[in-house]
Amino acid sequence: MSNRAAELDIEGLWTRCRDLSDIAARNALIEHYSKLVRMVAASLYGKRPDDEIEFDEYYQFGLVGLIQSVDRYRPDKNAAFETFASYRIRGAILNGLEKVTERRDQSAFRARMRKERLASLSDTNNKKQNSSLFEEMVNLTLGLAVGFMLEDTSLIQKDEANYDDRAYQSTELSRLKSLLVDAVDTLSERERLVIQYHYFQQTPFENIADILSVSKGRVSQIHKRALMAIREKLRGPENLDGYF
Repeated sequence: MSNRAAELDIEGLWTRCRDLSDIAARNALIEHYSKLVRMVAASLYGKRPDDEIEFDEYYQFGLVGLIQSVDRYRPDKNAAFETFASYRIRGAILNGLEKVTERRDQSAFRARMRKERLASLSDTNNKKQNSSLFEEMVNLTLGLAVGFMLEDTSLIQKDEANYDDRAYQSTELSRLKSLLVDAVDTLSERERLVIQYHYFQQTPFENIADILSVSKGRVSQIHKRALMAIREKLRGPENLDGYF
């Protein structure tokens, strides 16, 4: 087949895709121009800052841009499809990479925050005398449980008029959410500030230390003491032993 025949065939595919909404023609165009996606993806991949995102992801992001281009392109506008699509493919890849990087950064940040909490609760310098290994493991587990519950409540404030209860459909969890607010309010000022900064405002221990003008180790100690106080509050007269 000559180049001219191939061009006429592509023109025919565009006509069928545009005028007849022919799915087969649309798919054929996407397949035909997929090499353009690979070229743009390869160009961006060659400039990648690291190897954490594989080429296949670049290509898949670009394919989304190609599909959008095929659906929106009008051959009668006197613009070459390759030019029209290249911008969209590049934009789709960059947008996809930005979202992946953001999710990766958020995941790393959450992991770092949880590592701080674990280190705080595992602090061997503040273990009770004569406490058994089993007791320390129980305390660690319960402390982490309280931390996860605080994290799940997001930003809870006592003076908020309404709570978003979509994630807390059961009566028990709604009650627990309210009790957590009450328990945080009973803490000492520094304990309350550490809990509010760390869990409600997602502030790392190091930054809290700067805010409170204390050492990071001191923040870790206050954090542990605060979680233990909240745990005891929840195990008190409200009779929530079933949660721990």
